[in-house]
Amino acid sequence: MAGGSVDIAQLLQTKRPRNEETCCSASLVLGYRLATISASRRIILILGEALDMTRQVLDLQKIAAILKQWGIRRFDIRPNEFIHGSPERALARTVVEDPKGNRYVLEQLSSAAFENKNRIAERIDRLHRNGLCVSPYLKGDDGHWIQRQHGFCWQLAPFIQGISLNRNIYWKEGWRGAAIGHFLSDLSMISSHWKPDGPVFSLPEFIDNLLQRIERNDPKHLPEIVPIADFLRRRFYPVADDVSPAFCHGDPHPLNTLWGEHQIIAVIDWEFCGWKSSLYDAALVVGCVGAEAPKALQGDFISAFLDTVGNRRIYLKEEMDLFPMFVLAIRFGWLSEWLRMKDVEMIEFERFYMNLLKTSYCDKV
Repeated sequence: MAGGSVDIAQLLQTKRPRNEETCCSASLVLGYRLATISASRRIILILGEALDMTRQVLDLQKIAAILKQWGIRRFDIRPNEFIHGSPERALARTVVEDPKGNRYVLEQLSSAAFENKNRIAERIDRLHRNGLCVSPYLKGDDGHWIQRQHGFCWQLAPFIQGISLNRNIYWKEGWRGAAIGHFLSDLSMISSHWKPDGPVFSLPEFIDNLLQRIERNDPKHLPEIVPIADFLRRRFYPVADDVSPAFCHGDPHPLNTLWGEHQIIAVIDWEFCGWKSSLYDAALVVGCVGAEAPKALQGDFISAFLDTVGNRRIYLKEEMDLFPMFVLAIRFGWLSEWLRMKDVEMIEFERFYMNLLKTSYCDKV
């Protein structure tokens, strides 16, 4: 959404705590949490890929029958290739190579996922045709993105070998922040004339539903979470759904980006794309990158990112005062994920991080 020029970086800068000693102390605690959690995350990622590779041991005759639906009749399996993106997006996935050396990612999906996966593939294809750097799925010989076989659904996409992100330093790299800022700006411009084809996601509704689930299943977490939710109910809820809706990626984390040497090759993992508040994607980026290290919120990635989206003027000026609270509210989505995974360490971190965001940014709004 085009709007008046607004310096988002300056907006966030004014919300930082004035007490430097308090800020330093909070950063030290955050650093301790992150030092422990980063090791846990690496283990999760490694185990996730290992599990992914185990699942890829599919019957070769079954794969051959599936690939014929895309006109591929001879192929080799490349099980040692690293596949970027979350392995949870599919039941199984593997890399295959045809006789010409072209490589593809074959994904096995549940039959129940057909409608949603087909809608996502259609949206990605539309964005690709409009010049956005995404990796579209390939249509089969019958003209459909999703193929049915052996009681499952299947998708095929070109295999792209990106450069793995160094999570210890990327938050210091301004060029990456600028690149994602331009990507989100391009996404906003391309989809600005699209009409919603479904309900607009409501953060207040999501948070309230999550709190009800926590009260039923994990009430021990409520004492630290309820004060944050109450703050949002007072300051954020009354106006949150008034922010203009837009088509959003839904999870534009830097880890969902295939990186080249100095540019984005493609943005992947569109599982949560859809209609949300226009600030959603940008707020998610700031919250995710800010969680990487004690100084990440003041790092070059976020500074360059905010400068870029501010200069591109894709957000309405009068809505930008809500930006810090969007950063906070979106963290409830991550809390929900850690609760689903029963990851005690990450639940503890998320509670700490949300309180830090509230104290450092939102209390000053």
